Amino acid sequence: MTVNLTGYMTQSIPDSFNVAALARARASFEGVVSTDRVPRFEALLDDGPADVQVALRFAFSPLGPAQVTGHLSATVPQSCQRCLQPTSVEVQQGFRFALLESEAEANKLPDDADWLRMDENGRVDLPQLIEDELILSLPQYPAHPEGACEGDIAAVLDGLAGDGKDEQTRRPFSGLDALLKANTPPGE
Repeated sequence: MTVNLTGYMTQSIPDSFNVAALARARASFEGVVSTDRVPRFEALLDDGPADVQVALRFAFSPLGPAQVTGHLSATVPQSCQRCLQPTSVEVQQGFRFALLESEAEANKLPDDADWLRMDENGRVDLPQLIEDELILSLPQYPAHPEGACEGDIAAVLDGLAGDGKDEQTRRPFSGLDALLKANTPPGE
């Protein structure tokens, strides 16, 4: 991946960054990360690696701590959970994290603020951050758009679904009210 870091070019995205230096420089990155760099995410996909578009921006927030803001997007291969055939899933994930040295600093942030703890050297493991956000962006049940499933399983599912007009609605307790009234002693 080639990224632009405030005028400097680098050939690959490092595994970790010095957060303070990037925030002071208001650095931004844009590029492509192959899913082979994020193995937990890649294991959830079908048919090997895919490319993920990554955009990151580092700055200091008005509240003080450094922060990273980013957006990830990709089209990844998965299996449709209705027909079990391959499908392409669009994933999009935006995020913003305050980057903190300790959990105690998190108490100073608003309750709805997301944060990450830096390591003892003031660095963040960027591939892990990207990987976590990608995993969160996957649909729980990937599927083709409605009606786009093909194959034997899709035909069986279509047959089971039917249009519902020919079937009578079963009401197993429909006569219970009359039965209860017939068995109620007089005066109650």
